[in-house]
Amino acid sequence: MDYGMKEKNPINNVHFYCKNDPTKAIKIRKKQVSKLLPEHFAEQLIRVYCKKTDDKSLEAAKKYFVQWCMDRNFTKPQDGDIIAPELTPLKRDWHMLERDDEDSERDDNAEDNHLGMREETPRKTGRNVKVSLFQAQGESRL
Repeated sequence: MDYGMKEKNPINNVHFYCKNDPTKAIKIRKKQVSKLLPEHFAEQLIRVYCKKTDDKSLEAAKKYFVQWCMDRNFTKPQDGDIIAPELTPLKRDWHMLERDDEDSERDDNAEDNHLGMREETPRKTGRNVKVSLFQAQGESRL
């Protein structure tokens, strides 16, 4: 299975086996697939680069990037645990994510990829987003 199939559903290329007859492979129709799977098989990678590296500019960039994600109904960015009272209050489902993070350090549906970015499964209310914030100079992560 891979997501490089553009508009095509990768499940269409997977064969499934029944317990009753493990020698016979079957394909599953779209109506039989779980509603938990995404309708579109795509991910987005968003990077923010800052020309200014002073603390005030970096904090402002972080805050406004979180606001930008909220305005577009994206999931909470990995580095989006910034509280910005002067911006719109956090979305209700983002508060739920914070509580879930406190209960468990790792979500079963999310893991860090080889670049250190958090990959989350899409939620019904938002889009899937992988986020990494970089400084324009140096290699320190925000």
